[in-house]
Amino acid sequence: MLEQQPDDIRATLALSSAEALKGTTRTLTLPGGRQVTIPIPAGTHDGQEIHIAGKGLSSSGGGPAGALILTIIIISADQPVAPSYSQTGSDFPTEFTAAPGTSSHPQGGNNLPTVISSAPLDTSSYPQRGSDFPTEIKSVPPPPPPQTYTGLPSTDPGGTFTPPYPFQTGPTYPPQPQLYGRPQPALQVSPQQRRGLSRGVIILIAILVLLLIGAGGLISYLTVFQRAQMQTQATATAQVNVISTAQVSATGQANATLTAAAQTNIQATATSSALQTSYSQATGGSPALNDPLNQQDSNNWDQSANCAFAGGAYHAIIPQQNTFVSCSPNTASATFSNFAFQVQMTITKGDYGGMLFRSNSTGVNYYFLSIDQTGFYSLIVYKNDTQIKTLSSGTSSAFKTGLNQPNVITVVAQGSNLSLYINGFLATKTNDNSYTSGDIALIAGDVTHSTDVAFSNMKVWNL
Repeated sequence: MLEQQPDDIRATLALSSAEALKGTTRTLTLPGGRQVTIPIPAGTHDGQEIHIAGKGLSSSGGGPAGALILTIIIISADQPVAPSYSQTGSDFPTEFTAAPGTSSHPQGGNNLPTVISSAPLDTSSYPQRGSDFPTEIKSVPPPPPPQTYTGLPSTDPGGTFTPPYPFQTGPTYPPQPQLYGRPQPALQVSPQQRRGLSRGVIILIAILVLLLIGAGGLISYLTVFQRAQMQTQATATAQVNVISTAQVSATGQANATLTAAAQTNIQATATSSALQTSYSQATGGSPALNDPLNQQDSNNWDQSANCAFAGGAYHAIIPQQNTFVSCSPNTASATFSNFAFQVQMTITKGDYGGMLFRSNSTGVNYYFLSIDQTGFYSLIVYKNDTQIKTLSSGTSSAFKTGLNQPNVITVVAQGSNLSLYINGFLATKTNDNSYTSGDIALIAGDVTHSTDVAFSNMKVWNL
């Protein structure tokens, strides 16, 4: 742990394991209501310190402000974290402290943490299974039981018979004597003349009655059976229709999702292709400034203990922690508005290198681009030598990581549109209109290690 300086602010920042693994950014509210946005690199570990110069307390003697020092703690994903702030010296999870006394000069480049984090995943709910089926299938009630028939014809010796009882249920009717067929007037016969129906007629009547009963039962059976069969077929058809409708709906939704994804991919590919075309066009003409940076020339580059030519390259060197050095040409031709600024950068020692552009005449307002040896980049707006906002940050897979690895860095600035390319591949594109023109410079920054960055083959094209 570095020794805390007089006007420094020290804080403990709690992250989830997912944030520590993937990287994120955090906006902190410092004592007095000031806010600062901090990029947290991927792969951060518990106990890591991040130093940000110029974000501490203002010096009582009128000097530069102190530094903000963040100590990282990793918590489990299911443990709630509610940020809290306390007075100096308290034991709450997030603590800001400041040491009394005078402050040191604000250090630049401290926006580059050595690790990255990301925000935890958010969860969402899902619809219950089967909720897209609009048709409800109900069970079909069983058919009514067939009616039963009661009563059989009976005969009496006087030639009358009892007809079958009615089909419907209800009160029974006593047999009424009558002649079979159409009613006939009563015959006046003597007792010796009365005769009963013949045996053959009785048998015939019984057969006819049985046939009538059988035909009624058959009709009832066919009606009930066919009705049940039709209802079963209708139910099965409805189920098939419902399933077919659901399948068509699911297929339509899947096709719509695939179509939307395809359109997104097409748009992303078209945008990427257009940006690559812009890069080729921006760097395809004759450069307005072309310097191999192998020795001093008419561009009159800064030369000092921090800026020097050595081994066929131009070196920016910074031994102090939490600061950076800028090395620039001293010529009127190094001022640009819309341009493509390209240089080959090799970190031979330490933490990060990069460039300044659109810097004003006093050198306190500028855009600041830094890339460390892991490929993590940050594009920041500085005003009065103080970071006011981060336009973009992240890691590029096109960057060759580690020490002594040459990487070609290109910034294309056209109006408010700012694009960063690493080894010819787009790393980020952003928009800002803070500054429209200014000078250029090359930088080296020290977070925790003394840094030496070698630059060569610098070119600038006017757009």
